[in-house]
Amino acid sequence: MYQLNRWIVRTFAAVFFLFLSIGTAQSATTPSPEIIKGLTWLQTQVQTPGTLANETLSIATPIQNRTEALQTLKLLATPPTALADLLAADTESNTEYLARCAVTCRVVDQM
Repeated sequence: MYQLNRWIVRTFAAVFFLFLSIGTAQSATTPSPEIIKGLTWLQTQVQTPGTLANETLSIATPIQNRTEALQTLKLLATPPTALADLLAADTESNTEYLARCAVTCRVVDQM
C-alpha cells in the first residue's frame, strides 16, 4: 500500500511539474502527445462533485491536490467548474490552505 501511495504522489507531481515546465509562452503552440496524454489523465481524475479520484490514497491533503490540479488545468485547458467551486467554498482556516485557495481562486477568477 505504501508503494502505491508513493507511486501516486510521484506520478501526480511529475505530471504537475511537466505541465508547469511548458510555461505560458508555449501555450499557444500545439502540445506534444505526452502533454496531451497527461492532460487527459488529469482531466479524468476530476469527479463530478469536484473531488479527485484516489485523493484519499495520496499523502498530500485533498486541498493540496485540488489546488495543484486546478492550476494545471487552468494553464492547459478549461478547468471544471465543480473543482473551482469546491475550493472556493472550503472552510479550512490554516495559513497554508488559505494561501493555496486564495492563489488558486485568483488564477481561475473565483474571487
